[in-house]
Amino acid sequence: MKKLSLFLVFSLLLVIFSLIFVLQNNNIIVQIKFLRWSLSNVPLGFLVIISLLVGVVIIWLVSLVLYIAAVTKNRKLLSESESKISKLEEDKRQLETEIEKLQAALNEKTQKPDELEVSEIKNTNENENKEG
Repeated sequence: MKKLSLFLVFSLLLVIFSLIFVLQNNNIIVQIKFLRWSLSNVPLGFLVIISLLVGVVIIWLVSLVLYIAAVTKNRKLLSESESKISKLEEDKRQLETEIEKLQAALNEKTQKPDELEVSEIKNTNENENKEG
């Protein structure tokens, strides 16, 4: 926001000084020659205004090209980041599944001996009941 207000102040000052220059030099007539073209009886103020407008258009076009390049770069970075995020989320899901499997295996191996004995006794009783 600060940059925008500074830009607006600078632009306003440029317009004011240009208008002052044009008003003070409106009676000066110049001749313009460029390559094979030639214009005569052109007011200096008109030439200054045209030059400023051409400069503004050129700066605007350069800014537009730079803006489009920045937006394109940001979109590419965003899509790369999104693909990395989705890959990391998939890796996270796989690791969580592996952790659950390892915890289940660990729980089976670290089951209390009393529980093992009770479950073995129940299994043998059930087997005896089926046989008898």
